[in-house]
Order: sequence, then C-alpha cells, then structure tokens
Amino acid sequence: MYKIIVGEIEEQSISAIQKIIKEQIKDADLVKIVKTGDELIKETIQTEPELLIVAIEILGLNGLEAIRQIRKFNESVHIIVISSYDYFGFAVQAMHLNVSGYELKPLNESSFSQAIKQEILKIKEKDEDKKRFLREENILNDAYEYMGYSFINTVIFNAGCSKDLKVYQKYLHLSPMGFVMNIEYDNSSLLTSFDIDKMYPKICSAIKNVLGDGKGYVIGAKVFHRTVIYFNVDASARETIEHRNETIKIAKKINTVIKQLFLLDAFIGIGSIKPLARISSSYEEALDCSNYKQEGAIVHIKEIKIKAREYSNLIEQEQALVEAIRYGKQDAVYYFNNIIQSIRGYDSRERVRKIIEILILVRNELNKMNNSEVNRSNYLEYIPSIYEIDEEQQIKWAATQFNILIRNFRLKKLDRKSNTINVAIEYAQKHYSQELSLNDIAAYVNLSPQHFSKIFKEEMNTNYVEWMTNLRVSKAKELLNRSDKTIKEICYLVGYQDPNYFSRIFKKYVGISPTDYMKERAD
Repeated sequence: MYKIIVGEIEEQSISAIQKIIKEQIKDADLVKIVKTGDELIKETIQTEPELLIVAIEILGLNGLEAIRQIRKFNESVHIIVISSYDYFGFAVQAMHLNVSGYELKPLNESSFSQAIKQEILKIKEKDEDKKRFLREENILNDAYEYMGYSFINTVIFNAGCSKDLKVYQKYLHLSPMGFVMNIEYDNSSLLTSFDIDKMYPKICSAIKNVLGDGKGYVIGAKVFHRTVIYFNVDASARETIEHRNETIKIAKKINTVIKQLFLLDAFIGIGSIKPLARISSSYEEALDCSNYKQEGAIVHIKEIKIKAREYSNLIEQEQALVEAIRYGKQDAVYYFNNIIQSIRGYDSRERVRKIIEILILVRNELNKMNNSEVNRSNYLEYIPSIYEIDEEQQIKWAATQFNILIRNFRLKKLDRKSNTINVAIEYAQKHYSQELSLNDIAAYVNLSPQHFSKIFKEEMNTNYVEWMTNLRVSKAKELLNRSDKTIKEICYLVGYQDPNYFSRIFKKYVGISPTDYMKERAD
C-alpha cells in the first residue's frame, strides 16, 4: 500500500479527502493528517510517503514554502496542491516545485479522485520500471559474476589463450596489470565442504562489502576449500612496500569478516603484480604462500622472497662465523655481531629461537676444538625468560653469552700453558678470595709485573685482571647456585670488599644482577 500524508486545516476539506481515499483509492492509505508546515516536513522525513496532498493555507510555513523545503531532501515524492484561491501565481510556483496537480476548494469529488488515481498510477509505473531495472541489473550482475568465474578458471587456473584474454579484458574491465589473492578455508573446521558451499554466496557478498561495488576485482567460484580473487592495478603500478602494505591491510579486513560472520579460520596468500598475460604466475605465487602458514594468517609472496634472501645471507654469515672460530680469527666477533644485528625486527619468538641456535652452534664448535665442554649451560632453559625481555635486552644477553663462551674456551686451554703460568693460575684459583693484585701474583712466580703480564696475555689471550675477574664471577655463580649465603657474604668470599662494586661487575659479565640471577635459579 502506498502512503499518503495530508497537510490541511479545514475540517470540511479533510473529511472530503478522507472519504475519497477510503472509498475510491484501493492501493493507498491515509497515514497522517498535519496542520502546520513544520509538521509536514517532519512527517515526510520520518514516514517517506509516496504522495503528499498539501493545502497552501496551513499554519506556520505555508504549503508552498513547506514543499520548497521538502524538495531539498526528497525530489521523488508526488505532490498535489489544494487551494481556496484561483490565483495563477500560486499555480506557477507549484509547477516550479515539480507539483503534479493543482486542485481548487471546495474539492470536486470526481476531479480530485481522478487526480489522486493518476498519481497512484504514475507511482505504480515508476515502481514497475524500478523492478524491471533491478531484474535487468541482476541479470547483468549474474552474467558478470559467471564471466568472472570463467576468467578465473580459464585464464588463471589454466593460463588461457590471448583470444580469451581479450574478451575478458573487454567485458570485465580488466587492466593490463594485476595480482591474485588466494583464500583457503581451514578444512580442519567443524564445518564440512558442503556447509561452506551453502554459505559461499554470503561469503562472497561479505567480501564484496569489504572491497566495495567497483569493478576493480573478480571473485572466482569456490574450488575445493579455496576462493581466488583477481585484483586490477594501474598499468604503471610497481611492487612497492606501500602497495604491499595496502594489499595486506585489505586481506586482514577480509579475514576478519570471514572469522566474525562465518566462524571460519582462513589463510590468505598474495601473489605479486604481473602483466595480465602472465597472471597465472601470480596465482601460483599465492598458492606457494600456503607453504609458509607458520608466518601467519596472511602471507605476501614478496615477504617470503625477502626472508629467503635474508635466510641465505644468514647461512653465509653462520658459515663464516664457524670458520673464524675454527681458525682462531678475530673476525668471529664481527660475524657474530652481524648475525645478531640481522635478526633485529624478527618476531620475538623467531629472534629468540635464532639466538639460541647460534649460541649452540658456537658452543658445539668450541667443544670440538677443545675436546671438552666449554660451557654446560642448557640454553633451551633460558627461552621462557628471554621471551619476557625486549629486543635490546635479548641482543645484549646474546652478546654476553657469546663472550662467556669465548672466555671459557680460553680458560680450557690451561693444560697447554707454560709451567710458570700454570703455577700462577693454580695459586690464583686457591687464593682468589684474597687481595691478589698483578704485583702479588708476579712476585709469587718470581717475575716482574711487566714480564708476567706479557707472557700471561700471550698464553691466555687476555690480561690478568680480566682473567681474575672472570674467575671470581664464575666462583660467585657457583656459590649463588649451590649455597644459601647472602650476596654480601658471597661478595667477600670471592675477593671483593664492596658489595655494590661486586654487583656491577657481576652484571657486566653475566648480563643480570646477582639478585636477578638468584631469582632465576629459584624459578
């Protein structure tokens, strides 16, 4: 039923209108009668009637002024003006406002009834035109959709011939360049393939809502548990970081909608930009991304290629590090630092995994060279606590552990040192808890401090003070691990007189304070 609103103040006129509509107009209802121009405007906004019957002589804004305001937001509503005055100027104003009819009061039942019927007929014809247009539009949309299915199947899946390509390019408005997105629905879901088939039209509709109603993309039919989407890009487009980020942003929106509306987990792989004639290779790249699901729910082929190059470079750096350690080159520190710097920006878990992997690699190589263990630490036990610190602290921790490995390796070479140095080391290991300066230890082995310092550094690859500090820190760690003594007591037991200084030295060599070290052991 069509809705009619009347704006009139004369009761006789209102009664006549009500009677005519009730008895002679079958397809319309009189839904509201108002007496002011402001009410007429308000009800038109709220009710959205198909027909207004408006008297010029209403309260507040007159009928013509009210119509003028209504036309600013509603150009389609049909309007019949009624008036007590046969004034040509009113009629002209009404025509300028696209009014359909102008009836004089008192209303002639036959004439007024015919005027309403004519307007209702116009409204019906307009509705039929709209329905016909929608049917035609639906037919065209269906044709477009099925041609899109055919394009995906023929050109992308099967690398179709250039003749087919030109047809698709013409009717699907394809640009010379594009890329492919492959959406895989999780087949471990409780939903069966049949369930997804039933939902597929709604899934496509939801994806279209994300992408918009433009012709810049083509969605394929569901194949097994996958949806393939082709995207147009400008002919001059290049694979930039900005384009990649924007594409991933779109994929994230699609993934979120699929998850929220259909409770489906999906993986989205994205191929690179290719000429339309080679667009099937972009599809193959999007499929290849499925091999990297561990990287996340959305993977772009360019990110995979970048990581592959980084991984190849990382392997080369690791090989160079092992060689430097094997042949005692100072470059070992350089290569280790390069590796650590190259994993900045990695996901935290991946970065920690790589740090532990490198430390184990270094330790194993040093063990082989020394025919004994240079470090018994089980680095895997550190993983949970390392996850909890930020990137800078993780990098610093890795560097500290590497330095400890190198120092321990050098300490393990004692059996190959001269008798003088062995005697000095044996004495120092027994008396490290006492004040034991360079002068003291040199006097013990009957050498000048300068000469002792020179041969100590030559044979130990470190100076005496550094070696003694490392020894005391190692002893402190042993006491922290197996005794219930306080940090202050341990400070004195390993040869330090100032607990604060001891704590600073311990943190410098171990990477954490004695207090934190005890907490880790307790955990």
